[in-house]
Amino acid sequence: MRYARIWALAGLGVSVTSVAAGGCKSKETTGGQTQTQAAESLPSVHTPASLGGDGGALAPGEARASGATDQACEPLTEAQLTLEPYDKTVAGDVENPPVLDEKASLAPLYEHLAALARKRTQRHVRLGFYGDSNMTMDFISGGMRRFLQKKFGDGGHGFVALARPWGWYRHMDVRHDVAESSWSHFATSTHPTWDGQYGLSNICAESKTPGAWSWVETAKDDAPIGQKASSIDVYYMKRPVAGAFEIKVDGKVVKEVDAKAETIESAFEHLDVPDGPHKLAIAVTKGRVRMLGATLERTEPSVIVDSFGVGSLNFDQFNRVSAESRDPMLKRRGYDLVMFMLGTNVFATEEKTVKDVELIVKWYRAALPDVPLLFLSPPDQDEGKGKPARSARHVIKMGALVKRIAEANGVGFWDFRGAMGGDDSMGKFSKAGYADWDFTHFREKGGQLMGERLSHALFAGLRDYAKKNPRAGCKEK
Repeated sequence: MRYARIWALAGLGVSVTSVAAGGCKSKETTGGQTQTQAAESLPSVHTPASLGGDGGALAPGEARASGATDQACEPLTEAQLTLEPYDKTVAGDVENPPVLDEKASLAPLYEHLAALARKRTQRHVRLGFYGDSNMTMDFISGGMRRFLQKKFGDGGHGFVALARPWGWYRHMDVRHDVAESSWSHFATSTHPTWDGQYGLSNICAESKTPGAWSWVETAKDDAPIGQKASSIDVYYMKRPVAGAFEIKVDGKVVKEVDAKAETIESAFEHLDVPDGPHKLAIAVTKGRVRMLGATLERTEPSVIVDSFGVGSLNFDQFNRVSAESRDPMLKRRGYDLVMFMLGTNVFATEEKTVKDVELIVKWYRAALPDVPLLFLSPPDQDEGKGKPARSARHVIKMGALVKRIAEANGVGFWDFRGAMGGDDSMGKFSKAGYADWDFTHFREKGGQLMGERLSHALFAGLRDYAKKNPRAGCKEK
């Protein structure tokens, strides 16, 4: 049996938790105080019912609420349900489409958002967001993160890969770099690996030689969010043939990790650090190590947006990801919503696409039962390059298909292209400087605008839910 271990580094204030499959309750005395960690399985920091908990997954640094009475819980106010206005520079006269959700599958998300608005949760609301090349620079997801954290507070950046399959891969409001030549960089689209061990983000890196390094650091002082972190996870693969690596925080080694194990599964190392600016670094000390990513967060509940941008990503590529690398990470993150904005790079038959999406829904709900899923139409694409503007027909067709598939699977749908303004809208974004002159990819301002509109669509759904359920969010989370 493997055990979770917690230990502290004097002078750094760093507490390190190592969790592997089959982990169970353990405690260790440090500095005269006893620390206790419960873990039901590899990915989840979990308080089992047999230990006095209710079985709900908790993320690192988060504590179970005490269960205060909700007898005096009043309906949510307009201020609690309202976001700041979004940018209307482009297509400002377009009515923002609603989230379509006939089966009310997004109710758990709205319930947790309502609890966050009431300050009755001690857990982050976590959103996972998959996209193709329009997401590899984090513009849409990063705009959404900034917008929602402006309302609820800086909760930290969330996930970032420890690989760089493309030179332009980067995230907003966090700093990260990698010794590119010392790693083999993999992605399900352009740099596939034979074993499917990509992890949750469909991106990973494997060291070529000892000494390979990668680092992630909180944002610069002038960034609107992401300047501090107090909770860090480092994700990697445990395998029979694997090396070892060390974890550094602010230049000091805090843990040496042996990735060799009898079973193949993703694992994580958790670190609690004093709330503030930090730099996390990974350095391989022996053999080959497969790194899957890292998360930087803070303890105070907010909305976390994990961005999973993969160049040329489509639905079929999710078939290439092994369950043993993906599912433990899904459970560890414990999402309240997972979103998919794909379609630009889908050229399979309609029958194949239907099957691919059905499998995605099956796999993600198997790992996270009843997790809300939201599928978005692909952005507009101007195949006329503005001379004259002409929306790509396959994008229009794919948007309609994704909508039908979402309805058939009882999950949510949002018309991203409609929120842009529909036909020929990408040309307008390009002329306004909100998209590149390839008439396909957003610039930062355009991505942020669309992240804000998606946030407003979700909050419109929350307002409708709160009207029907005046006591939404009254129960402590």
